[in-house]
Parts: sequence; structure tokens; C-alpha cells
Amino acid sequence: MQQYIYGKNIVFDKLKKKDSDIVEIFESGKRHQNIIDIAKQQNINVKIIDQAKMDKQFKGNHQGVVAHVLSYEYAQLSDIIIDKPDATILMLDQVEDPHNFGAIIRSAAAVGVDGIVILDRRAVGVTPTVIKTAAGAIDNVKIVKVNNLKRAMETLKDAGYWIVGSDLRDAVAYTDINYNMKTVLIMGSEGKGMSRLVREGCDYIAKIPIVNDVESLNVSVATGVLLYEILRQRTQK
Repeated sequence: MQQYIYGKNIVFDKLKKKDSDIVEIFESGKRHQNIIDIAKQQNINVKIIDQAKMDKQFKGNHQGVVAHVLSYEYAQLSDIIIDKPDATILMLDQVEDPHNFGAIIRSAAAVGVDGIVILDRRAVGVTPTVIKTAAGAIDNVKIVKVNNLKRAMETLKDAGYWIVGSDLRDAVAYTDINYNMKTVLIMGSEGKGMSRLVREGCDYIAKIPIVNDVESLNVSVATGVLLYEILRQRTQK
């Protein structure tokens, strides 16, 4: 099902985001050059159509600007809670970069993660850039949006999951944790890591050893390292 947003201000605000979910823009009479210019900078197709055709095709007060936006159907948290001993859920605490998110989705799909939980604000959602970076993996893993990560963590704990967060402070080596259990792996944001409340709700804190004074790994790289350790432990003979 195609989804559209109407009005010059709404479309303009969408375009100002780092990575909008706009697929195409319809504009009448080239009256909104600022929108056209930004769209072209982001390689978004702009289709100029006359006012009469626009009025017929798009009902409502469109103000001469309509954007076709990506329509992605997010799953519910209950959809990814699975009663099996090797159940795995990935949770992202305010990851904002679409390329990182896309790469994370690809890694998660490759190791058989049951679902990814993200925040519905202060975090990137499923956008065209995310889908492109995921290289087809978006169809192989369910993604859930929640209002509150701490509340989602409590729900998952009640369902028998153990929570493993990733951080360098007061943590144990990621290889020293036994992942042969229902596991939620939490990765923090690119700049700040996990928020305090999320960190406090973890059962374990895992760290990846780093040498040569490198401050930290890219979040998508770190996610891949931890996910493949979980897979390694569960598949080794």
C-alpha cells in the first residue's frame, strides 16, 4: 500500500532529516524551488505535474506538494518473543545512522536473529537508505518499534530472556559470557553508548577488547562481532 504526506511544510520538514523516508515528490508548477533543490541533493525524484491533475490524484489540502513515503510494516514485540532455548533478539538504543542500521540488519539476518527492537524516536527507522544498505536482508528479520526500551526489556525478562549489553566500562570479555540461553543483545548509540536506565537493566555487560588506543568500534562492526560469538557458541560441536 502506497503512503503519501501532504503540504509544503510537512514535506520540507521530512526532507531536512538526515535520511528521510521519502521515495518521490510530486510538485505543481515549480512553485516550491527550495523543496525541489533539497530533493535533488538527496537524489529523490521530483515529478512536476499540473495543478488540475494533482487535485484529481491527491485529495485534501496538498498545497501543491505531495511526497510518496516508504511504507514499512513494523512487527509487534509479541511477534518476536519465541519459546526456544536459542531465541535471540537484538535491541538498539538510539542508533541514528542509517548505514549503520542497514549493516546491522544484514548481520542480524545472517545469524538468524528473531527480531530487532528500536525506539520510535531519537533513532533511525526503516528508510530507503537503510533498506539499500541491508542489501535485501530487510525481508528476513522482523523489526519492532517501541516507546520505552526499559519496559520492553522487562517484558522480555518476564518471557525468560537474559539481557546482555555492550560497553567498555565495568564489563567482562564478550567471549566469557555463556550465550546458550534466550538472549537479548543491546547495542548503544554511536556517540553515547547505552543510556543509564538501559544499562542498569542488563544482566551482563560485555566488552570487546581493543588495542592501539582506538576508542571504540563502529556500532555495526561491534554488533557483528557479538552476534557471531553468540552463533559460534551455539553451533560449536
